[in-house]
Amino acid sequence: DGTNSKLQNDTGELIYMSDTHRLRSHTTAENHIVSVDGGAVELYHNGTKTFETTSTGATVTGSLTVTNDITLEDNLLMGDTDKIRLGNSQDLEIYHDGSNSFIKDSGTGALIAQTNTFAVNNAAGTEQMMKAVEDGAVELNYDGSKKAETVTGGFTVTGTCTATAFAGD
Repeated sequence: DGTNSKLQNDTGELIYMSDTHRLRSHTTAENHIVSVDGGAVELYHNGTKTFETTSTGATVTGSLTVTNDITLEDNLLMGDTDKIRLGNSQDLEIYHDGSNSFIKDSGTGALIAQTNTFAVNNAAGTEQMMKAVEDGAVELNYDGSKKAETVTGGFTVTGTCTATAFAGD
């Protein structure tokens, strides 16, 4: 039209065939989109590949900003020292450093777990170490056996109770 060039189709599909499709800048020859027959589709920003499809899904290079919910239908896999950071100041972190696992809250306020029953088990899941029940007992276990618990009238200890100091000493 003297200002713009157009590729226009008013009926059905517009079909063009090629084993590789490449849309690129006329002035810089930088790629915008590349698709390869039986292979990847690649998206570029300022000449740098930032997104590509792969045989197992897709790869994003750089940050990914999502403006709505993310739904995962499988596992979230992250390496050692990679962190899940939450909050405006990213003051809640969940991560593994290669030796230990952490839930770290460095912000204001408390780290609060809200549940009807809170239990801590060993890594194998075969032994309960601690349990707290809403409107009920808090139990402490040793080697899978309950040794102490809160009860209606106070505190019960099973076995020997040893104190190293007494009030008033």
